[in-house]
Amino acid sequence: MSNNPRMKLFEKRDWREYLELLARIYDLLEGASSRIPFDLVEGLLRNFYADHPLASVEQKISSFVIMAISDLEVLKDSHDSQGNRFIEATREGKSLLKLGEELILNRKKFTGLGAEGLMNSLNNILLSENVMTLAQGIYQQLPAYATRLS
Repeated sequence: MSNNPRMKLFEKRDWREYLELLARIYDLLEGASSRIPFDLVEGLLRNFYADHPLASVEQKISSFVIMAISDLEVLKDSHDSQGNRFIEATREGKSLLKLGEELILNRKKFTGLGAEGLMNSLNNILLSENVMTLAQGIYQQLPAYATRLS
C-alpha cells in the first residue's frame, strides 16, 4: 500500500483540503461526459482558494494540478485537436475517493450512553460556574464517567 502513489496524498499537510477538491472535481466529472474543460477545474480551484492572496492562488492551483496529475495520478490531462485542455477522471482517482468515503462512513460516532454521559459532564462543569482548566474539568468528571462505563 505504501507504494501506491495515491497514498502520498495522506502524507501532505493539506490532505483534507486536497481530498475535498478532488471530490468536487469528480462531482463535476460525473455531471459531464468523460472529461471537462480545464477552465471549469481552474474556476473551481480559484473559487476554493478565493480568500488567499492572488499570487498564492495561482501557485496553489498550479501545485494542486501538478500533484493530482503527475504525483497522485488521480486526474488525467488531455487536449483535443484544437488545443483545448481537458481534465479526465482516472480509475485510481475513483478508488482514492471511494477509500476516503469508506473511512468517513466507518468512522466511530459518539452516540448513545457515552454521548449522554459526556453532555451531562459538560453541563455539570458549566453549572458549577467554577473557572478551571481543561485538564481540571476532564479529571473532575473522569471518575463519574468511568463509573458509568463499568
